[in-house]
Amino acid sequence: MAQPIVFFLHGMGNQEANWSKEAAEILQERATACKSSWKIRPHELEYDSKFRDLLAAWSKNTKKIIGDAQEANKASLQDMVGWLEQADDQDSFAWSAAADVFLWRSSDLIRKLVINHLANQVAPVVAKASAGNARNVHFVAHSLGTAVLHELLTGGCPSG
Repeated sequence: MAQPIVFFLHGMGNQEANWSKEAAEILQERATACKSSWKIRPHELEYDSKFRDLLAAWSKNTKKIIGDAQEANKASLQDMVGWLEQADDQDSFAWSAAADVFLWRSSDLIRKLVINHLANQVAPVVAKASAGNARNVHFVAHSLGTAVLHELLTGGCPSG
């Protein structure tokens, strides 16, 4: 019998490696309790690195723009875009979580980058499993991950 592949997709914010371990263990316990012969093969997907990379670039570029500005313009630039200097603050809820939702909902380009990043993680696993006749592929998603998963699987994102 083909063993199921379970992809785990996180929600908003920074995710540590192995964040899905507990959920995978619970699923395996439930499968065993139900006398299933399944041995779940969990695969952790991540997309938060795409948001982190973008926010870090914003922070770096803003600091450079303000730093390179003529002295007379520094105060004006600081007022206009200085808040972006904090974009790489991983301890700030606004930048480490809320920004993910804003970026996801506000930019088709960012959504495409995230979906491409995820497709590159999923495709090789599914291709390898298909070669071995594995046909049970499941996804477990949380929070923003459900919207991201919907886009990945359907190619469509609700407007609004």
